[in-house]
Amino acid sequence: MPVCPNKYVSSLVAYVPGEQPRGSGFIKLNTNENPYPPSPSVTKALSEIGKDGMHLNKYPDPWANELRKKYAEIINFSDTSIIVGNGSDEILRMIFEAFATEGDTLVVADPTYVLYETLASMFGCKTVRYPLSTEDFTLPEAFYGAEGKILILPNPNPPYGICYGLETLERIAAAKPERLVVFDEAYIDFTENPRGALDLALRYDNVMVTRTFSKGWSLAGGRIGFACMNPALFESMAKVKDSYNVNKMSQVAASAALDSAEAQRENNGRIVALRSEIAEQLRKRGFTMPPSNGNFVFARGNNAPELYRQLKEHKVLVRWFDTPLLRDGLRITIGTTEEMRVFLEKLDLCLASM
Repeated sequence: MPVCPNKYVSSLVAYVPGEQPRGSGFIKLNTNENPYPPSPSVTKALSEIGKDGMHLNKYPDPWANELRKKYAEIINFSDTSIIVGNGSDEILRMIFEAFATEGDTLVVADPTYVLYETLASMFGCKTVRYPLSTEDFTLPEAFYGAEGKILILPNPNPPYGICYGLETLERIAAAKPERLVVFDEAYIDFTENPRGALDLALRYDNVMVTRTFSKGWSLAGGRIGFACMNPALFESMAKVKDSYNVNKMSQVAASAALDSAEAQRENNGRIVALRSEIAEQLRKRGFTMPPSNGNFVFARGNNAPELYRQLKEHKVLVRWFDTPLLRDGLRITIGTTEEMRVFLEKLDLCLASM
């Protein structure tokens, strides 16, 4: 008789990450990675692992203290209220481990990052989705006071990239003090307000802000995430954190990246400028797009499923979602200037053949 998984895993629809190319020569615009490499300070720091006592036969700092103190200084937050994770995805899982109970409700906007619902299902929670306005992508009135144990809102919100203002975020935080509110700021480095909701996490006992180094800091391969919160939430999160959840190499790389923050901001500025240019080029080709504040655009029109297939044949990977709200569009990561030139060239070939 086979070993049976728990009842939630049996019915779970697993999260499917963006396709990884098989073979060489692909332009990868499907997983919202930063197209630029990390700063030379990161490369230098990694090359020195093994010297000066940084031996890999020893466990890493379980709290990543050097990294979180340095990050706390940059964002003006208390380091003792920051948890470092193996990417922000681990942070999200920890949130459910610490606060979710079987039968609880997760509140999300629709569409949004689908991993939230996957995690809720893993812990026996149901998810209630609140569709965004189809006209201006605003949150529905019912979202603010929605009943639920946990509410998660990414800001900016993929796959559209809509960014909500602080007044909207504070209204969500204040509506139900007993509801945990998580603002997932994976793409905050591409917005006009890089401080995001950190001040709300300082003022409200029920607010947590999550961040990642996968997007704005060019360290997707390093898997570094953060959660910023008040001491009461921190105490619960600390209880479920794995002992050595962030490896030494990732801690060193992220710490070195922070030493070159200005260079990273310049790279992100180039991405933002190119995002506007690409959006304009896509509009000229008949696409429509929500106003994105991420390192991507969501382009609707021109038979998206067929375009996805043909672009892949031309070795250009973009993201197509086979869901009712999204199947008419493509999410396109902003790459380098040269990558986007090739993308437009291949896109024109595809459009001409349709």
